[in-house]
Amino acid sequence: MGYKTVMGMVIAMYAVKVILKLGVGFFVGSEMLIGDGFHNLSDIGEAFIVIMAMKLARRKPNERFPLGYMNIESLGSLVIGVLLMLLAFRMILVSVAGGLSFAGIGVASSVLSWVYHAESTFDSGELLILIAVTLSSTIVSVFMSRLEIRAGKRLGSQLMVDDGKETKSDAWVEGMTFAGVIANFFTHSAAPEFIVVAFLGYKLFSTGREIIKPALDTLLLRSIDREHEKGIMDIAKNSGVLGVESLRTMRVGRRMVVVNAKLLVPPTMTTSEQVLHKYALCRSLIMFLADCGYLDAKYEIRYGFPNEPPFEISP
Repeated sequence: MGYKTVMGMVIAMYAVKVILKLGVGFFVGSEMLIGDGFHNLSDIGEAFIVIMAMKLARRKPNERFPLGYMNIESLGSLVIGVLLMLLAFRMILVSVAGGLSFAGIGVASSVLSWVYHAESTFDSGELLILIAVTLSSTIVSVFMSRLEIRAGKRLGSQLMVDDGKETKSDAWVEGMTFAGVIANFFTHSAAPEFIVVAFLGYKLFSTGREIIKPALDTLLLRSIDREHEKGIMDIAKNSGVLGVESLRTMRVGRRMVVVNAKLLVPPTMTTSEQVLHKYALCRSLIMFLADCGYLDAKYEIRYGFPNEPPFEISP
């Protein structure tokens, strides 16, 4: 199953959710369901971002972009992470303002108004409709998140995996909305709703941070982990060279690394011996980096000889 098919299923799922949640939410006056419906509307936009980014990321490298377009996926992940953070901020703000309102602090009401939050109450007939919508949405989100994450791992797309995590966070939102609906009905109070919203804000913040950090590492071309660089250094030193003068690495995409090394070798080494040594060294590095989770790499190895021909290899 290709990424377009999977993401098409995700978009169809969100479209149905938006229609149901906004329709039922406005009908029964449930602020929780209305807010979740608008959240799913933004999810549709995110799904289109995933499709466009994955299409661009699969373009072949060229003279202008010799390492390809893989960082586009990290940019898409960054957008998803930031949107989750913004939603988490709104939820935490609602929860804090709700607590202040119960304490009789006047500024809380203006904050609640600013984030368009309203207390929601409903009768037993409306409760069954809300339970059906929130519970079915939770089940579908769990299924789709697993499908999307598995497809992303199979296709080597961290962006699809991150979007699957975002879909999983939707399941948390919908599950807790279901709990909030039940608590709201039996207590006839908005207090349980604010507790639910606070927990959801925390979960979305954690998911957003988990997505943003590696995306920024990739976009800023951060070097790989120190223990992995040390492993590369050890392999190079034990390959029969006199020493390693310099070693630099940087991430390109989530699963590719560029390795630039300058090695010190015996001055009597012939050109053909240099090439054979470089290929042998690259084979060792390929196996090591594959075990570290880097499925693709580009190697630039120099010995520092005058007029030394350039050597680059991409497995």
